[in-house]
Amino acid sequence: MDKTKKVTRVAVYSFGLMALLGVLLASQAHAQGIGWSVPNPFDFQNLDLQTVIARLINVAFIAAGLVAVIYLIIGGFRYVTSSGNAEAIEGAKATILNAIIGLIVIFISFLLVNYILGAIGIHGFIYQPQQTTIY
Repeated sequence: MDKTKKVTRVAVYSFGLMALLGVLLASQAHAQGIGWSVPNPFDFQNLDLQTVIARLINVAFIAAGLVAVIYLIIGGFRYVTSSGNAEAIEGAKATILNAIIGLIVIFISFLLVNYILGAIGIHGFIYQPQQTTIY
């Protein structure tokens, strides 16, 4: 394996691991006691089946979005390191275009699934502010 490809692969895997750990290990932030909270998609304790399914779908969307963003970064890196090679440039452009199309499809499907789940009464899928009094 070429040394450049090996370094590139290690850099991409390292970035992907850091991004994944950042998502998995992120803690909630509380904005000066306003009372809004974002449900942790990885907290499955004391939940009903509908909420667990909704949160698993949310985790799947997060994973798909991360993969699309990683492909976008890979395409950009391939474009920058193409050194004027026409085939490499076209391959990089195709990777970037496919990643952008993937992000659009993921976003639209997220909105559709969220709408359908909300219409049938399944909650716990996305950010839902709680009713509290602000002091």
